Amino acid sequence: MRSFSEPVVAPKHTAGATGIEWTLWDRFDVDLGRDITLLDFLEYFKHTHKLEVSMISSGVSIIYSFFTNKKKIEERKKMKMSELVKTISNAAFKPKQTNIIMEICCTDELGDDVEVPAVRYKFRDQKDLSASAWICLS
Repeated sequence: MRSFSEPVVAPKHTAGATGIEWTLWDRFDVDLGRDITLLDFLEYFKHTHKLEVSMISSGVSIIYSFFTNKKKIEERKKMKMSELVKTISNAAFKPKQTNIIMEICCTDELGDDVEVPAVRYKFRDQKDLSASAWICLS
């Protein structure tokens, strides 16, 4: 028995006071041309999307959370995002890897929890990779 069906349009969600519409296929692309600090990342979402980031995870590791010890948060805010992910997840990036996929939890300007798409954070450009990253060993 064979069955055919038409593709279904992915449901749209609206995020926060800015009214950003997104589907499960969308991502927040964060590419500021350099590896930014955690503080810069938080400020980017506050100013660009009017969202307060309360938690950031990458894989199974929680990179940032509002309930973390204040002293630890202040130390981490000064760290570059790639350094933070490597340190907390205890993992190395692949030689040609340029992006990190992250999930974030946010609140809008009214303090309401907002569902948002995943984040694709670009921490380095391919042109900045060393020649050894492009050598393919067999």
